[in-house]
This record gives sequence, C-alpha cells and structure tokens, in this order.
Amino acid sequence: MAEDGTKEDQRDAQRGLKCRHCGCRHFRVVYTRAARGGKLVRRALEKTLGLQRKTYRIRVAGVDNLYQTLRQLYNVNEDPHGPSPHLGFGFAIGADHTIVYRIDGGEGTVAHELVHVIVFNQLPTTPTWFEEALASNFEEYRIENGEIAGLFRLDHWRMNFMRENQQEAGPFDIDSLPPIGDIARRNQRLVMMFKEEAPVRETTFSFPELDQVTAKMFVMFLQEKGKLRSVVHALGHQDLESRFETQLTTIRESVGDDYERQWRIWLDRKLRQAGAKTIFTENRIRK
Repeated sequence: MAEDGTKEDQRDAQRGLKCRHCGCRHFRVVYTRAARGGKLVRRALEKTLGLQRKTYRIRVAGVDNLYQTLRQLYNVNEDPHGPSPHLGFGFAIGADHTIVYRIDGGEGTVAHELVHVIVFNQLPTTPTWFEEALASNFEEYRIENGEIAGLFRLDHWRMNFMRENQQEAGPFDIDSLPPIGDIARRNQRLVMMFKEEAPVRETTFSFPELDQVTAKMFVMFLQEKGKLRSVVHALGHQDLESRFETQLTTIRESVGDDYERQWRIWLDRKLRQAGAKTIFTENRIRK
C-alpha cells in the first residue's frame, strides 16, 4: 500500500524548482528532453546554430506571478523591466539550466529563454546585445526539416518601437534606427555599469527597446542571408576581454564592410513587401 500520495504525486513534488526561503518545490517544471514541444525547439535551435547536442536537461516552469517567483527563487526584489506591460514575460538562469515564464506568455517566450540557456552553456562570449537580438528573433518561429527560423511579423509588439514617434499606425522610421556599432558600444557601457551595481541592487540586466528591435532586425537579416550561423560562432567564441570594436570586425568579416547599408536596404524592402510605409534615405547610412 502506498504511503501519503501516489508515486506520481511524489515524483511531481520533486520536479519543482526549490524555493530558497522555505524549501518547497511548488514551481512545477517540465524538461526539454521529456516534453516533446520543448525538445523540438531546443534541438532545432542547436541544429540551426550549428551546435553539438548536449545531454543536460533544461527545466521549464510556468508561473502566474513572475516577480514573486524571482523574489522567492533568486532574491530579486524589484521588477527588472519597469512598468512596460509588454515586458517581463520570462527569465532564464543559464547556470541552473532553468527557464521561468509567465503562463500567458506563450511558446514564443519559452523559445526566447531557451536561446539564453543555450548561449550561456555553448556560446559563452556572445555579447548581450546580440544574445537578446538572437533570442527575440525566435519569439515567432517555424520549424522545417529540423531547423528553426524566426518569422517577420509587422504586428509583433516589438515592431512599434521602430515606427515614427512609436505611433501604432505610423510609418517605420528606418532612418532613426541606431547603427549596429552604436548599439554594441552602448551595450558594452551598460554591461559594465550593471556588473558594478549588480551585487548591491540584486536586479537583472536589460537594454533600450529601440536597440533591441533594431538588433533583432539585423539578426533576421543575417538569418535570411545565410550568415547567422557564422556570426553566432564567431561572436560566441571570442576572447573574453574582447570589446565592441572586435565584435564589429567579426561582423564585417562575415557580412562585408557595408553591412549597415545592406541590412537597412533589406529591411526597407521587407517592410514594403509586407505593405508597410517606411522612412528611409539610403544616402544617410553611415558605415
């Protein structure tokens, strides 16, 4: 005769993430090696990025209150993203092989956070700006022949940050998008500031939304041009002390010196093909 609860109940009780305060495991998890959908996405990401399959399991926990979970599990005492209703759908702890996401965030959130865990474990020198762009690229995706591709969608919530004055019906202002070099430089400065403050603030890192959606479009350009894998590997296996200048050299070697011009022309064409209006002056592009 079984003791308190069935064997299945006992197994479930041990599958949750352990609360640092009371030791309970009520944050129930599934594993990407066991859950078919999660495993497909993970394997597709590894194949697309040209990475070896790893045997570690990634825990995925869906919760109602993301920030309560942050406090209980990792002692983060503030909303890391501020008041924006669009942000805060999930977070990843690469060292723990763990993803926590809001259950109303959907599969795109899980794919986004899977990228963070994979990057942490297999592409350790990837700069934060590029990692966030890579993760954002797969928030909408399709899987074909075992590989995954991010989808271009005008109505994705991040796209509004590219519109003129961020007006929902406004044209997409390509001229106002920051150069990739400026994003890399600004991101390096933000990361350095964060590392100095993190032990005191116990918070998480984020960077400007316009930078993130711009970098996402750049990653999507690399994906469509067949350059994503080479750039991912080059950036993910650099010298640990490499600066943003090295990152830009890496991109030039893979894409060409005029990469800034190439990806903006691509974006203008992509937006127009989707029926959108754009603000774009090609001769204003800086190298």
